[in-house]
Order: sequence, then structure tokens, then C-alpha cells
Amino acid sequence: MRDGEPAGVPPAAVILLSMAAFEAVRPLGAAAANIDACAAAATRIEDVVHAPPPVADPAAPVHLPADGALELRGVRFRYRESGPWLLDGVDLRLVPGRAVALLGPSGCGKTTLAELLVRFRDPVAGDVALGGTAVADVAQADLRAAVCLGAQDAHLFAGTLAENLALARPAATPSELDRPLARVGPGPWLASLPDGLQTTVGEHGAKVSGGQRRRIAAARPLLSPARFLSADEPAADLDADGAAALVAELALEARAGRGARDRV
Repeated sequence: MRDGEPAGVPPAAVILLSMAAFEAVRPLGAAAANIDACAAAATRIEDVVHAPPPVADPAAPVHLPADGALELRGVRFRYRESGPWLLDGVDLRLVPGRAVALLGPSGCGKTTLAELLVRFRDPVAGDVALGGTAVADVAQADLRAAVCLGAQDAHLFAGTLAENLALARPAATPSELDRPLARVGPGPWLASLPDGLQTTVGEHGAKVSGGQRRRIAAARPLLSPARFLSADEPAADLDADGAAALVAELALEARAGRGARDRV
């Protein structure tokens, strides 16, 4: 061995070994910097998991009447005990065969009202009733079989078109699935798909456009056998002609015998 040179190990190997060791520990700095953020996120998740449900089934649910109006009577609602009233003394009566549009600026309580109709939330005061029976006295599954909410943020799952539509009526036949889609507008697009209703929409509907996603979501309530349809922002992401056509279909569905609440 010459002075200063390791026996049998070329100096280049020592340099490469040092570089490789650095690569192994380099991510640790970023990981340490993210520990606080991860801990905060974990705390938020735990809060959600352990939070009590906003509504619960009654201990002894009563039967839902076979007919009658869907009503809000003197309803008051706010999100925080000390916060402002979002809904204050609301009275609304929805009857089968009539289409009703609720209009107003963003944040005035239209979506909250729709959630009260299907008991995603309970009012602070007043009550919601169907056929004269308070919805709080009815099993949630029975209520939502009678009142269908087409939510503004309706989710598309990473499955096929047919699977996403069938959420509204699991036993629906292919022809029954085709019909509501044809009514809400994507018929030509659907006909162009080699796999038709078996086309996958991707995670969160990533394989379809915003307008197609909205039409698929709008087709669900039309497929549902529910007596009342509540559509929240059904025409979002559509052009003016598409929005008018979709709202017209929802109104037609209401006047054919269902009660409906449609908002644009």
C-alpha cells in the first residue's frame, strides 16, 4: 500500500459509497419537516371518525304514509349554537305533480334546505314532515326511498356508467338505465362509446368531462323510484342550452306525478 491509499479499495469506490449513503438519508430532512403537518391531519381524521352522527334513527320508527305532501313547518337552522340563523321560520309545502324552483344567492341556505328534506341534518326548531308524519320519526332508509336528493357534489365512483347509475335503482335493467341518460342529454356521446354503459368513468369520474359528469349525476334521480326528487344545482357545468333542457326534463318529471324541488 502506498502512503494514504486504502489497501485493495480504489479511491473511486469510496467516493461512490459516500454518495450512495447520502441518497439513503436525504429524504429524512423533508420527512421531519412534515411530521407536524401529518400529526395535524391525523388529528382531524380522528375528529371526523369519532364525531357523533348528525342524525340517528328513532328507537321505534313509524311507517311512512303512502302519500301526502312534503313540508317544512317553521324550520330554523344554524350550524353553530351562537351563529346566525341560516334558515329562520321557513314554511314550504311540496306536493306530487308540481315543480318548485328555489332561487337565491350562494350561501342563503338552499343546499341546507335540501339536506333537511332527506334528513341529512335536523332543524334546530320546527319540523319536516311527509304525509303529516315527522321525518325524524321515520327510519332514514324509508325516508330516502321516498325522497331522493341529487346532490350538487354527487360522487362518481371508479366503476362503469351502469354501476354509477344503478346506485339509484340497483335492480334496473339496461333499458331502464338508458332511458334517464337519454333524457338528460348525453345520448350521442353514449352511442359513440364502444362499451356503452360498461364504459368506466375513472376515479372520481376522471374519464368524463364536467358536463358529462353532471348529466350522469342528474340521471340518477330520474332513475330513482322515489316520490319526491330534490335536485341541487342540477345545471352546473352545462351550457345555457344544456341547462335549460335538463331543467325542463326535471320539471316534466315532476308534473308527471312526482313532487320535485329543482334549483338552477
